[in-house]
Formats: sequence, structure tokens, C-alpha cells
Amino acid sequence: MSGPFEFRASLTGMDPKDCFHLVLPSGHSRLSIGQLLDRLFPEDEDEREAIASAFDLRANPDLPEIYGVFLDVMEEWRQGRCLLAVSAGETEDAALASRVSTYLETAPAPGPAHTAPYLLNIHVEQRYHAVDYAARSEFWGSKDELLDWLRSMTLLYFLDKYEVELPVVPVEAEDQALVQITDLAQHEGLIAKSEDGSILEMSEEGKLYIDELLAETESYIDLYEHFRDTFMDVDSDRIEFETGKGIDLRVQVFGAESLDPVRTVFLLRLYDGSLDEHLPEWKTRVHEEEFFDSILEPAVNRYDVGDDLIGWVCEHGFAYLEERREKMRELEEQRAVRRRVRRSLPRS
Repeated sequence: MSGPFEFRASLTGMDPKDCFHLVLPSGHSRLSIGQLLDRLFPEDEDEREAIASAFDLRANPDLPEIYGVFLDVMEEWRQGRCLLAVSAGETEDAALASRVSTYLETAPAPGPAHTAPYLLNIHVEQRYHAVDYAARSEFWGSKDELLDWLRSMTLLYFLDKYEVELPVVPVEAEDQALVQITDLAQHEGLIAKSEDGSILEMSEEGKLYIDELLAETESYIDLYEHFRDTFMDVDSDRIEFETGKGIDLRVQVFGAESLDPVRTVFLLRLYDGSLDEHLPEWKTRVHEEEFFDSILEPAVNRYDVGDDLIGWVCEHGFAYLEERREKMRELEEQRAVRRRVRRSLPRS
């Protein structure tokens, strides 16, 4: 081919008319799709500005905002928080390693803003795989180790909250399929046979473990819940919490505080009852990695302000927390004084 081509990219979840488009020189057709995406949505700020300088803002004044969305998507991809599924032309699963020229089409009549004889039209879908992401982190030795823990916690959750019955000698297929999980939980002393030996139930050690996890989770809520609503204006060095107009930065703060974001998110999801809707089918779904991907998606599908800002967010957030606690202490002292005064008043 010779001549430039128009690149058009849409993203799942965005309005189709809000696609990103840019006219590119013919040399870009020799790149792979992955290389093209990496070149158009780079990490380097100067390179981003150079690309943005070519935007036709008269044709679409929203291009900078659309470009920003794609930059965020590519950042999540580079961090390993998502995979990119690309459809190009009539091909639903175009490999990122495939050459751009393979998917070029003859463009319709050129519009008033440019002349481009060819068109590359792609659609990008983000696919979040939290289990894979966590297994690659420093917190887990392997995916199997992580899944064993997730399955054990799910088992304990439904045993503790709903007192589901698990026969010692399973008959139903779904109970038989749980044997590997129940064996591990028994080995760790978290569940044991009932007095009559017919069912498996929480052991005293298991109940103590649940209490410890509950206390741990409540400490996370106490320390980090206000980061759920973080409003920032970096230019004016302004940051506020719990205003109703901020973004949820809890997961990034967990990481900054050396907590395992996936483990912490899962404990919070257990605490808020996110698993309750799966009560009818949990015995089947507990074996599916995709089940835990969906439960853990907030750990990877999240806001991120960058490593250069998160320390600033944490500093102000913990100062805000201490200030709020101090106000609560003062309020409690005032209430105690009023109670003492009321008790000292003569009764009529």
C-alpha cells in the first residue's frame, strides 16, 4: 500500500461515536497492532504531547479526553492489570502481534478534514484477570496457593454465616467435588467433624481465625475507608476526603502501605456480603477461577493516580483521619462532661 491511513479505535463501554481517530503515515502499517498501540499511547509525556499536537480538534474537540481514556487503558495493560482483546475489521480476536497491514481496508469517500485512502478500524475490550495479576505479585508463591486460600475462605464464609451442611461422607456430586477444599481446611484445623460425626462444621480454631480476620478487616475499614472518596486538585495543592465528589483510591493506598491489594479486597468483599448472592451455587462456582476474577475485579479495575502522587494522598489522608479522630475524642469528652453534670443535678 501507499499513502496514509486513518486509525479508528473504539473501546467497550464507551459511546461508539466517541472513538479515537488519527491519520497516520503509511510506514505505521508495517508495525504490529501491539506496537502501534504502544506508539500511539506511549508512557512518555513528551511523546504523548507530540501525538496530541496532530489532533484535528475542529473535527472532534473531544479528542483529548478520549485520548486520555485510552492512555489509562494502556497504562493498566502495561501494569498487568488487564489484557486487551482486539477486534480488527471482521476479525474478532486479532492478535496484538499481527501486522497492521493485514487489517487495512479501503476507506470510504474521505471526509472534509483529511484524505486517507485506507482505514484501520479496531475495537478494544479490557479483560480483567485479578487472579493472574495477584499470582504474579510478591505476595503469593503461585496461583494454586492463592486459589487454595480463596476457596478455603469461601468455604469458611458459608459455613460460618449460613451454617451450610457438608456431609463427612459426601453423596451429592457438588459435595464430592468439595473434598479437596474440605481436606485442606481440616488439615489446617479450621473445620472438624461434628460430635455425631455426620457433618463438617467450624472448629474452635476456625471460629477464632474468623474473628481475627473480622478484626483485621474492620481495621482496614477504620484506616482506609475515607480514601474511597478522594478529591484532588493538584494544581492548587488541594485534597479533600468524603465530599461525595472524589474517586476511590483505596486499592492503590493498600499497595502503598505494603498490603496485598487482592487479599485486602477479598476480605472487604467478604465483610460487605458480596458473596451472599452466590449462596445457591457457591459449591459449584468455588472451583471456577472466573468466579474469583469477578469478585476481585475492584483490585485491578480501579483508579490510579500514579506513584508520584499516591504518597501525597496517603500523607493528607492519614492527617485527615487523625483530625477526625481528635474531633471524635473531643466530642466524647464533652458528652462525658454533660453526663457528669446531669448526674450531679438534684432530682425533683
